[in-house]
Amino acid sequence: MTRDQIAEEVGCSRSMINALALGQRGKRLSYEIGVGLKSLFERLENNRHAA
Repeated sequence: MTRDQIAEEVGCSRSMINALALGQRGKRLSYEIGVGLKSLFERLENNRHAA
């Protein structure tokens, strides 16, 4: 999955995903982005286990 796709799924900018991936954003992010990332991870894990 590309960073553009992650950003689209989560509902944030690609630059936010880049900063998180590079550790430049730190540990503080909005609740909505955190929930979106968690939800995306869970969907991907469920799809992987179902395959």
